[in-house]
Amino acid sequence: MYRIPKLASALYASQQDESPILEISSDLHIGAVPAHMLDNVWVFTNCDEVVLWYGGVEVKTFLPDRRRFPHLPHPPMLLDDLIGARIDALDQFTPGERTLLREVLVIAARKGFEFPLPKKIALGMLMKRHHLGWEDAVDLYGRFVLCWDGSPQRWSLKGMIADKEVASLELGNAHKTELSLVPDRNCLELGDTYDVVRCVVHHKNSFGRILRLSHAPVNIRVDGVLDLIGPCDVALDGGSVGFYLRTKGETGSARVVVASPYLEKVETIFTVD
Repeated sequence: MYRIPKLASALYASQQDESPILEISSDLHIGAVPAHMLDNVWVFTNCDEVVLWYGGVEVKTFLPDRRRFPHLPHPPMLLDDLIGARIDALDQFTPGERTLLREVLVIAARKGFEFPLPKKIALGMLMKRHHLGWEDAVDLYGRFVLCWDGSPQRWSLKGMIADKEVASLELGNAHKTELSLVPDRNCLELGDTYDVVRCVVHHKNSFGRILRLSHAPVNIRVDGVLDLIGPCDVALDGGSVGFYLRTKGETGSARVVVASPYLEKVETIFTVD
C-alpha cells in the first residue's frame, strides 16, 4: 500500500553493484517470535561478507549462501548462529565443551529442546562433570539465547567489501520510539489542474528501525493551501502508513501535523507555486 517498500524489496535491491545494501529480516527481538525461537534470520546484501557483533563482541562472520541460491549475483546470508564467539566468555569450560554448548544452544534457539540423542548424552555428561543443574542450564539459555544477561541488547552488522566496511546496521532494545513524516517533495505546483504529493508516516525506534508490529492510530491535520485526500484518522500497518495531499487552486504554504497518543507529534511545511 502507498508504494512503501516491503522487506522483499531489499532482496531485489541487493542484486546490483552500484551502491551497498544491507538489510536484515528480523530485529533479533526474541520476544517478537513464537516460543522465543528466531528460526531463520536472513541478511540481504551485496557485500562480500557480514560481521555480526553483540555488545561490542564479535560473534561470527557470515558469507552469501551460494549453495541454496547459486543463480543470484548476491545470495542472501543465513544467520544460523547468533551465539558464535560469545560462548568463549565461559572460560571454565574447555574449547570442545564450549563448542558443544554453542551447538546445543543454537538448536534450542531454533527448534526448542528436542536434541539429537548423541547431543543429549554429551550434554548430560558435561553437566555431570561440572556439577551443573537445571537452573544452570536455564541461566545459559537466558544469557546466550534470550540475551537476558542484564546488559543492553545491542547488535551490530557490518557489511564488508574487499575487507572494507561499506555498510552497517544497529539493532537492539530501544526504550524510545518516534514518528517520522517523509513527503516525496515539499513543493507543489498548481499547473492546469491540480498537483498531488504522497507522504509516508513511520513508527521507528531510536536505531531508526521501523516497528513492524506497530498498528498505532495517527491523526493527520492539514492547515493552509492543501487538502487531505481520504480520512484524517488512520492506523499504521506494519509500522507505516501513507496518505496523499492535493492542491486546491491557491498558492502559498501549508502545514501538516501528524499525531499519535503517547508519541511526539511531527510536522512539515509545504509550498504551492
